[in-house]
Amino acid sequence: MPSNWLYIDTNFPAFTGEESMEEKVTSIQDYMYLLVEQLRYTLHNLDLGNMNKTAKERWESAITEPIYAKIEDDEERILRLAIDADALALRISDSEGNITQLQATAEGLQTRVSDNEGNISTLQQTAQGLATAIADQSGSISTLQQTASSLSTRISNTDGRVTTLQQTVNGFSLRASNDGEDSTISLMSNGVVVSSANIWFSGLVAFTDLERSNRYTIINADNITTGTIRANLVDVSNCFTLTSGGRSYGYMGCGYGSDGVSMTYGAILSGSNEDYYFIATNAGARMTGDGASIWCSGGCYATEELTVRSDRRAKKDIDYDMSRYEDFFRALKPCSFRMRDGRSGRLHTGYIAQEVEEALGEAGLTNGDFAGLVINPETDAFEYGLRYADFSALHTYMIQRLEERVRALERSRT
Repeated sequence: MPSNWLYIDTNFPAFTGEESMEEKVTSIQDYMYLLVEQLRYTLHNLDLGNMNKTAKERWESAITEPIYAKIEDDEERILRLAIDADALALRISDSEGNITQLQATAEGLQTRVSDNEGNISTLQQTAQGLATAIADQSGSISTLQQTASSLSTRISNTDGRVTTLQQTVNGFSLRASNDGEDSTISLMSNGVVVSSANIWFSGLVAFTDLERSNRYTIINADNITTGTIRANLVDVSNCFTLTSGGRSYGYMGCGYGSDGVSMTYGAILSGSNEDYYFIATNAGARMTGDGASIWCSGGCYATEELTVRSDRRAKKDIDYDMSRYEDFFRALKPCSFRMRDGRSGRLHTGYIAQEVEEALGEAGLTNGDFAGLVINPETDAFEYGLRYADFSALHTYMIQRLEERVRALERSRT
């Protein structure tokens, strides 16, 4: 092999100056062809057998020994490299304090990039997952951790504000917290859970297939379109309009008026004809229709006398024998009284319901025989009441009986 290279060296083209340009080019082409062929042959057959012992030892030592390198220029940019059987480490820095570091092993890879302002980003990668972190000089930090089964991110700052997101095959959850206040959204295949002190929606909101029925609810700035609304409390600034099939049936809303002394405010319910309505205010309640009204405020009043239904067609078991009530009537104890929760302080006349019950018992009757006595067992202490209209027929009967006796006495004297 050395003789071949010597042949190539000694046969390098030499020119006397008398050759033409074409002759010179041809000579150089021939030499280049010979050089290429010799290089091809030499490199193809190059191995340790072509080297002497000393060259072989130097080659093996260069391959198996750790490698340490440092490269530096006049601008103080420095590269450091270290390679051994366990790891590879690389560090690059400049005069401004910017630094990039990389370390690789069989288990994973780590990188770190920082600048002279305190900003830092890191990455750690293994076969099981990936983790990154970015921090700035103000203390804000964002992190990401990823595995084959989960992904999580976290962003925080020195004020204590934190947002996190966690995702798995079962769903994901989003959380934002600040100074003890938390808002969370959890999305799973079987539902969504939203928890927050305040929830705002912007734009058109539509809910579809809400367990069938009408199957949708739409909310916009003007109205809510849905089926049935059930709530413990509905706060309305003006009124509800009651419509069906495009037809108005009335409204419910806010009302006000005067009790003659001050303004009163309350709730109003009106039909499609606004002359018929019910209003309950902070001073009382009133029902109005056809110009007539019934109202309660420190008592119950009416602009006209009430009519009680008394149609024969609505009644059964009609019996004109009232004699069994005579002993009951005689046992009644009319009295005067004042109401404990009354406002006027005036005297009332009437009966005591418990004494009416006793009078029925003395006459061998019960409240089932006389609807004028009402006993409500729904309260802890039985609430007693009287229907005074039921006493009027009893009074009429006893007056008629008395009149018969007077007439009989008058006839006996004549």
